[in-house]
Parts: sequence; structure tokens; C-alpha cells
Amino acid sequence: MTSLPDGAEIVGTATVGRPVRIDGLVLPGSRLEPAADPGRKAALSVRIVAVAPHGERLRYDLEATGWQGGDHDLREVLVRADGTTTDDLPPLLIRTETILPAGSPRVSVPPPTPPRQLGGYSQTLFLLGLAWLVGLALLLRLRRSATGSLQPSAAPRTPADELAFLVAKARAGTLGDGEGAAIERLVYEAWRQRLGLERTEPRQLVAGLRKEPAAAAALERLEGWLHAPGGVLAPADLGAFVAGLLPPDRSKGGRDP
Repeated sequence: MTSLPDGAEIVGTATVGRPVRIDGLVLPGSRLEPAADPGRKAALSVRIVAVAPHGERLRYDLEATGWQGGDHDLREVLVRADGTTTDDLPPLLIRTETILPAGSPRVSVPPPTPPRQLGGYSQTLFLLGLAWLVGLALLLRLRRSATGSLQPSAAPRTPADELAFLVAKARAGTLGDGEGAAIERLVYEAWRQRLGLERTEPRQLVAGLRKEPAAAAALERLEGWLHAPGGVLAPADLGAFVAGLLPPDRSKGGRDP
């Protein structure tokens, strides 16, 4: 075998017609691809199995096949995809040994196949993760839609609504244990907020409310209704009765007592 030129490197060895795999070959410059060989008469053919970035260079997985014995330079069968020169490539030799006698017919060269991109596994994981997230978002959206259809929206109940509900129960004779106290609590709380007595101690609150004529009248009406002899009385006009227990609504033009 002849001596190698300066800087040359044997990157693979095989017999004629048998491919040799070269993985992780890092080369400078833009992307390389096999040179055209329409008649398939070149002494060496190369297939780029995969290519991926490697810093400022590219890393190649190659498969080279020598069709004649001897040392063959990969640079002779590689070109730049962008058409620029390959002069910056170092000598990359494939050593091909022949076991056939001289004059044997040349082994046929198969057609080239396109390379695959490295990182396919990561891309697959990314796509699977994206599909999982999309499916989860759709599931949560459907769940919220189903919950919304089962639970129709309703405006929050005001103290007046709650008080009217409890008074109606009392008139129907279905007031439960403790709900009478809830009625008193709603009335006291409404007047305490209206009169600005939120920070007043409970013991002083009653005395403070009694000093206000409108609040005192409402409390007397409430006590006379709840604690009347013979049980709870049924007010004739539910709306008027509830309105008489609560402070006037300022938003509707009511005046402070």
C-alpha cells in the first residue's frame, strides 16, 4: 500500500463492494452531500446516513463503499449543498481491499438514498408531549363545559334575598332550628353596616342600634314577630315586611335614618 499524503487519515477500511460505516465525523463548513454520479462509475460512493450540528461544525454519520481496490478520498465524492468549495476539508481516505482476481466484473452500485436528520428521538418526544398537552387542554375544556351545563349560573343572593327566603319558610311553618337566629343576625348585620358600627363590640351594638329610631323600630318589629305568643306570625305582605326590617337602599334613593 502506498504511503499516505500529508494530513491524510484512513477513516474506514473494507473490502470491495462492502460498505463501511463512519459515525461521528465532524467536518467544517456548510452541509455536505454526495456528489452526482449519473453513470455510477465512481471508484467510491458515499451515503450520508445522518447529519446534526456540532458547535460551529456539522457531525456526520456516513456509509462509504469502495468499488475498486485502493485508497479513495471522500472529498472526491462529496460536495457542498450550497455549491461552495470543499477545499477546507482534510483528506479522508477509505481503504478498499479487493479479494477478487484481476479482470473481475465491477460490482453494481446501488442508487443513493437521502439522509435522515439526527435528533429524531427528541423530535418524537416533543411531538408526543405536545399531543399530550393538547389532549389535556381539550379534556379540561370539555369538563368545564359539562360542569357549566349542569350548574346554571345564578346571581349571588343578597342579605335581603336570604332574609326573604327565611321569612317565607317561617310563614310556611318550615323554619329549621337555628334559622330564627339567622334572621336576627341578618337584620343586625345589615343595620350595623349601614350605621358604620362594624367595629362595635356585640354588647354595645344593641344599645347603639336602639339609639337610632329607624333601627330601633325595625328591631322591635322583628322581635314582636319572632317572639310573638303562640309561635311565629305570618306577615300579610312578605316583601313589605322584609323591607321594614332592613335599612333603606341608598342606591334606590333611600335616606339614612
